[in-house]
Amino acid sequence: MIDMNLHRTELKKYYHGTMLAAHINSCHPSKGAADNQQEIILAITNTGITSRGVRKDLIMPEVGDAAPEFELEDQNGNVVSLSKLKGKTVVLFFYPKANTPGCTVEACSFRNRITDYDTDKYVILGISPDVVKKQKKFADKFELPYPLLADADHAVAEAYGVWAEKSMYGKKYMGIERTTFVISPEGKLAHVFRKVQVKEHASEVLEQLKALNA
Repeated sequence: MIDMNLHRTELKKYYHGTMLAAHINSCHPSKGAADNQQEIILAITNTGITSRGVRKDLIMPEVGDAAPEFELEDQNGNVVSLSKLKGKTVVLFFYPKANTPGCTVEACSFRNRITDYDTDKYVILGISPDVVKKQKKFADKFELPYPLLADADHAVAEAYGVWAEKSMYGKKYMGIERTTFVISPEGKLAHVFRKVQVKEHASEVLEQLKALNA
């Protein structure tokens, strides 16, 4: 229940660990409750937050931008932090859901080409809004030899602009736009792969890495 007697304060709502702070400067006790409520709803709407607490207008960072920092657990419970990977090129591939057909093909494409990636230079990280337990099951089942990060509250996906409204069989829902980011040793975005074709994606990424280092 929103207190309609708010006066020059912040309205704060938390959605999936993300703070929405909307300044309600026009709300005043002298106004009617309906007027105040309408202004509060308008302020929330203008932020781009949906009724489910997810931004619809997230902007994907571009090449040259600093890569958003993250610190997440992998399938083995190890904490992986982007800041601690500086000095190496990071391949961060977002996939919608562990152990599903397209995501399995993509993950296995990296597994099959893993020996072609120089581990002294490159780090491969898979990431999805799955919990650690599901990432562990996925990695074990397909013998995936690289970290799978558990972004269960999709906060990192939002930071990278890949948590978006999708549609299937006429039903809209929020999910991952399959995207891969190449992050330079300095922590900046060097390349972005959108609308990934899963089967040959690892080979595509490898060719791009060679081109960046040419």
